[in-house]
Amino acid sequence: MHVAVDNLTTIGVACQVLLKDIDILINRKKYTQVVDCVNEFWPDDKFGTRAMIKVNRIRSRLIKFVEIYLWLIVFGIASFFLKTIVEREKNLPALWIAFCDLNNSPCYVINYVAQVLCILWGMMGLLSYDFMIILLLGLGYREFEQIKCGFLELPINETVAGDDAEALEQIRDLVKQHNLVLEFIDGIRGLLSKILVFQFVAVSYMICSSLFLLSAVGFPPPKSTIYRIIPYLASVFGQNLLFCIAGQLISDQSTSVADAAYASKWWAKTQPRLRRAICLVILRSQRESQISAAGIIKVDLNTFVAVTKTTSSVLAFANAIFQ
Repeated sequence: MHVAVDNLTTIGVACQVLLKDIDILINRKKYTQVVDCVNEFWPDDKFGTRAMIKVNRIRSRLIKFVEIYLWLIVFGIASFFLKTIVEREKNLPALWIAFCDLNNSPCYVINYVAQVLCILWGMMGLLSYDFMIILLLGLGYREFEQIKCGFLELPINETVAGDDAEALEQIRDLVKQHNLVLEFIDGIRGLLSKILVFQFVAVSYMICSSLFLLSAVGFPPPKSTIYRIIPYLASVFGQNLLFCIAGQLISDQSTSVADAAYASKWWAKTQPRLRRAICLVILRSQRESQISAAGIIKVDLNTFVAVTKTTSSVLAFANAIFQ
């Protein structure tokens, strides 16, 4: 029973890797279009030193998020490879069709090395895809911050009778860039829509199966089971949490543009066209840009909590049946 659940957990990871690789091949043009939008983003120093400091702070936080996720995956892979050493048995890390007797040491080593190489190749594909999406979302977050700085630095002269041409020109640039970023986020949402559905299902199953393997052998579980399951479980939780945090940040950042626009002198009575343009931006920004799975499941921290609760309920049901 435990072996079957363990092998199915491995298959869940493999299916996720395969699905993301196939999606990139099928929708290669769409991915290219989304990536090409980055070339139209503003430079870091577009609105001066203060804005550039904010942008650099965002970049450093993004790098830290990615590094934490990377180390979680590394620990998870390491525990996977060391499974046979911890269990002190001649088993391969994952389910595998061997064409020779694994009791034979040279045959076992060849199969083990081949499986390690295949797993590393698959995980590189998974990490590359996840890093690409997180970095693209990070760039979208950064560009929203640039737009906010643009509204806060908007040069509105209240003493001018009639609309200020310079302020109107900057408003046009801000609205154009705002629409570009919204289309950029919409493009990412379209690419992730179906993949996130499968990812949430796979993550829920992998969390349930890992917790089942920990709890089904009694409490406290053997050290070999803890050393093997905990790093893997942490990496799965890390992937789910990373996407949910990214979705939450994008949603909050998109609506905060309205606050920045409201903080400008939109109420200047002597400039009706400028006031009308800023009010339209405020209205549009109040409708959040969000990442969702199949347009139904919103990817945010509430979803992360819901997935965790669901896996806990399923785990309790599975343990009741098993006992």
